[in-house]
Amino acid sequence: MYLPPNPFFAKEEKMKKIMKSDILKSVKDKDIGLIRFLYLDSDAMIRGYCSTAEALEGDLEQGHAYAKPMPFFSSLDDIVAGSQFGPVGEVCAMPDPNTFKILPYKSRSAAMICDFVTMDTLEETGMC
Repeated sequence: MYLPPNPFFAKEEKMKKIMKSDILKSVKDKDIGLIRFLYLDSDAMIRGYCSTAEALEGDLEQGHAYAKPMPFFSSLDDIVAGSQFGPVGEVCAMPDPNTFKILPYKSRSAAMICDFVTMDTLEETGMC
């Protein structure tokens, strides 16, 4: 049985990389005013923060700091019992430029998905 290649598993070198300058130009050209930075918590709830177009360049370079247990809050905003992360330390939600999308359902808005990285080395934490 023949199965056609799945585009979702395309090799990375074939995928076009979106550069920070492309995003900044698109935001300016499309008059985007609000950018949402999203992540999934341990309950698979979409969480995140919003920023303005003026602060976008800094957000793309520095991300957004969170306390380590933040992604492990339950849907009731309580810490999930037995999680491996204590209440000390921070992680950084770093936007992935390849996930930048202008939102068709909300005028002048865009969104990006974030990965959690360490504050000092910017290596992925594997948290979410």
